[in-house]
Amino acid sequence: MQQVPFDEVTTSAARDAGGWLGALPVAVVATSAEGAIVRWDQAAEDLLGYTPHEVLGRHIADLLHPGADRGLGRSLWEGAATGRGVMGTVTAWHREGRPLDLEIWACPVPARHRGGTTVLVFAAEAEAARRIRGSSAVWDGLFSRSPVGIAILDTQLRFLRVNPALEAMNGLPQAAHVGRRLVEILPDVNAVDMERAMRRALDEGRPVLDSRRTGRTPADPDHDHVWSGSYVRLEDTDGRPIGLAAHPDRHHRSAAGTARSR
Repeated sequence: MQQVPFDEVTTSAARDAGGWLGALPVAVVATSAEGAIVRWDQAAEDLLGYTPHEVLGRHIADLLHPGADRGLGRSLWEGAATGRGVMGTVTAWHREGRPLDLEIWACPVPARHRGGTTVLVFAAEAEAARRIRGSSAVWDGLFSRSPVGIAILDTQLRFLRVNPALEAMNGLPQAAHVGRRLVEILPDVNAVDMERAMRRALDEGRPVLDSRRTGRTPADPDHDHVWSGSYVRLEDTDGRPIGLAAHPDRHHRSAAGTARSR
């Protein structure tokens, strides 16, 4: 059986959803609406040990642990095939003859060129996924409670997320940041210079420390302020840049911080 090309059974949204798991290996599998495996990537082989030749055409429920409730596995894929994204934990059977708990996310996508529906499945080792979730919970707590401004940007220097401290510093809610660049939302600071420093951190992979931001923000539009910023490249597990963490910290109001004429 021929392996279906990946681009034929996935969408950019589905790829993004898989990438969101980020810091752990994620297998990408595709099945027909009936559950027959039509796509088995290298990460799936690494995770469960089976080569594409051994699994293509088989029902995905055949890979469950012999003692597992196969009805659960079948119901998950049947639910996805009828149009509902589903998540769950199943016990699979590794090629080496041992059980392996997996967390899965499955969703239906159009099967281009052939019509019908293909079920796209992301799978990761459950224990590793739980560890990542625990780390994420800690990070979310630090992010929201930090008194220092923190921003996450993509590789195009567009804001993805800002914490409450940075919202207060800039005088703008997170919704005004997301999807936009610094030069767009804060025209009264030296945004061009700052973006040049951000780009250097992204391109070179070395943190940029004490990059000065000067000017005015909606938080205090009548006075000049000086901030010191740091920029650190964020990478995926293969070391490829996926974005940037920015940490601006206000120093003080400028001595020349009187109201400018408008």
